[in-house]
Amino acid sequence: MVEAEGHLIDSQLMNAMFDTVVRHDAAFDVLEFRIGRTNDEPSFVSMRVTAKAPGALTEVLEELVALGCRVARAEDAHLVPADRDGCAPEDFYSTTNHQTFVRLAGQWVPVDRQRMDAAIVVEQGRASCRKLREVRKGDAVVCGIHA
Repeated sequence: MVEAEGHLIDSQLMNAMFDTVVRHDAAFDVLEFRIGRTNDEPSFVSMRVTAKAPGALTEVLEELVALGCRVARAEDAHLVPADRDGCAPEDFYSTTNHQTFVRLAGQWVPVDRQRMDAAIVVEQGRASCRKLREVRKGDAVVCGIHA
């Protein structure tokens, strides 16, 4: 399941999401859609995305996350300790400039210091972006596409 919240219609994000799914020969099923009733109120969409092969699903989910969507699931973020200074684990989640949340201990936590192309490090129940050169051995780094 994928979720997105914000100015989905006027920013053309809904179109981009649907186009991304179709371009990957995948399918979507909109489960919930709420349109913001004012300029200040965000819209929300929740949809199930399916593909014929796991690799194709991974590709479409990666693109949707890059658009600012989040993969909704019941599991907490997958944390892997960095094995040395200045290096994140191989499958670390590379951040975008869109507001990001990670699920920790069953709760969605906002990521501090949001920036492009960084790793998310979790310390004492808080998540923050770090440049790769700032990652230290033993840091708990969010890995996979499911931030």
